[in-house]
Amino acid sequence: MVLWAGSEAKDLGLEFRAQGFARAARDADAPQITVLELAVEADVQVHMGEFVTEGYCVDVPLPDGAIEHTYDAIRGTATLTVTPTEDVAGGGLFPAAAEVILENVVFELRGGDATQTVEMRTLTLAASVGWFPG
Repeated sequence: MVLWAGSEAKDLGLEFRAQGFARAARDADAPQITVLELAVEADVQVHMGEFVTEGYCVDVPLPDGAIEHTYDAIRGTATLTVTPTEDVAGGGLFPAAAEVILENVVFELRGGDATQTVEMRTLTLAASVGWFPG
């Protein structure tokens, strides 16, 4: 599943990725709350550039435009709550409401000559997920 956020100017996009949680909530037919260690159990990236969120749609972010810098989360936690929302038979669809609270995240610039880090204390994202197979 993917949750994302972007700036109004579309020059900054943040992506949270974790696998299997929409299906797990559907299989349990109940909300699932999980605390994840970033860079181990879930990935978070920040893309910077021009029009980087232009291709983002529902729970499928496709970074577009000119990405100038990418920061990867190397530490932190994510508290993920996934609640099934609709009964959809087949097709690999697992629609759910998802909320992720990112806490004490340290991002590192990808491919930089020197180690450059940025810290984020907390950020909450919420979205509908599970509408695309996989």
